[in-house]
Amino acid sequence: MSADTMMTKRVEARDLCAKCGGYCCLNVPGKFIPDDLAPGGRLDEQIVGEALDSGLAVIYTSFASADGCRLAPIFTLATRGVDRPPLSLCHEATRCVHLKGDRCRYPLEKRPYECAVMVPAENISQCGMPNDELIEPYWVEYQELLRGIIERRSGRSWYRELMSQAEERRHTDNYAYGAYSIIQALGLALSSEEADAIIAKWMESLE
Repeated sequence: MSADTMMTKRVEARDLCAKCGGYCCLNVPGKFIPDDLAPGGRLDEQIVGEALDSGLAVIYTSFASADGCRLAPIFTLATRGVDRPPLSLCHEATRCVHLKGDRCRYPLEKRPYECAVMVPAENISQCGMPNDELIEPYWVEYQELLRGIIERRSGRSWYRELMSQAEERRHTDNYAYGAYSIIQALGLALSSEEADAIIAKWMESLE
């Protein structure tokens, strides 16, 4: 999805959020879309690097699959959790570093898109993205960029870095355990070309 895609209106319901104490902020830091970091333009390595180095964001992994085939990682930028490194490819989300007291340090218009459009509900289990909107499609066109950043910062291929983090953390981290288990069951794309083909099929299934 491009920056000119029609985006959902940002919302804020402080009273509802106060009742649960900001469960999402405490447990599931939200994801950015590219337009959050490069309004009206395109992301490049400098912009992403500055977001990572400033402690604003981490590179995070979601997974896509199509027709029961291998998994393809979709790398995104998410808000940084406390004690999380810039390459948090297989780390369970934690308390968002941008939560100050009982509210976000950023005004509504500056918050990551996922945080800003999340629809709060009386029952926190019903909070969610409007119309089940997904963040990952916004990042599909930036996979080559993010893979390259992972490789230059880690010193190894994105595949090896992702598998290393999954293996290293699977005994202590629920997200890594889940990711590792699914990867073992389905297999992971072995190259960028294979990952791109799986992601393309997945995108078609959303239409």
